[in-house]
Amino acid sequence: MLIHTYQAQMGGPVFCTAKVMKMNSYLSFIRALSLIKKRRLVTTSLNHRSHALATLTAAATTHATHTTHTVTSSKSSRKKNRNPLKAGTFLALLAGAFLFAGVSQAQASSPTPTPTQLTITGQCFVENKVYNGSTAATSQTSGGVSLDTFDLVGDLPADEIFIESYSLEFATKDAGDSKTIIFNTFTIGTTKADSATTLAKYSVSNLINSDAGCRANISAKELSITAPTIADKTYDGSTAASATLGTLSGLVPGETITVTVGNADFNIKDVGASIVTVNYNLADRNGYKASNYTLPLSTVNKKISA
Repeated sequence: MLIHTYQAQMGGPVFCTAKVMKMNSYLSFIRALSLIKKRRLVTTSLNHRSHALATLTAAATTHATHTTHTVTSSKSSRKKNRNPLKAGTFLALLAGAFLFAGVSQAQASSPTPTPTQLTITGQCFVENKVYNGSTAATSQTSGGVSLDTFDLVGDLPADEIFIESYSLEFATKDAGDSKTIIFNTFTIGTTKADSATTLAKYSVSNLINSDAGCRANISAKELSITAPTIADKTYDGSTAASATLGTLSGLVPGETITVTVGNADFNIKDVGASIVTVNYNLADRNGYKASNYTLPLSTVNKKISA
């Protein structure tokens, strides 16, 4: 069995070799190139690509000429392969096409390095606040300096990475005690000259919305209301009073809740001067939570007549 062997140097000591059964010059060489390409040993280096192309071109031309000389004793073969130069040139161009396609594919499929996800240690210190409809949080300070103690983990010391800026927020806007504080923004910097290249090696996207390591309270916002209107009353043996709701104020702009009179009572049932105490019921409305607000009792001086 006759075998053709094709070998291309792919840069340095790396070679790609393919052996095929001898059929005819064109088919055997095409088959060899196909095998080389499938073995995925085509280099992505531009210099190596040029070297490999030159090697395959020389091999193609030499093989074509050698094949022509070998079959000169055959009249039928001589008729099929009269011009060894054209055959060599054709195979060389074919080699280049296969090689270029392989290199292009390798370059296109080269994966982009995944940035290293940085983490932090330390904790934050955030001021408690009154409900204001937002998640914004304010770090505690001493002498104008934040008390937060954050440190980056996962970066290389040589890259000189530092925390450039960050902002914190409550995980939810609603009133409550010991609420989770998270990062809203987080950016890093470097002192190195090639800052863009260095920073591209890292990512802090995993820190956004992550627990910043502290808790704080959001207390309910106190509303106010003008004095309710209390109807005069004639003695009836009870302390019950009739009250009309006053004007409410203090809601966060754009929000609304439902307020109704709960209980209204005289402090005594007997004829004479009395104090009427009114409390209120708060209820959710239009998606806004009544629990974010509080409304204190109202008191009004009245009397019960005989």
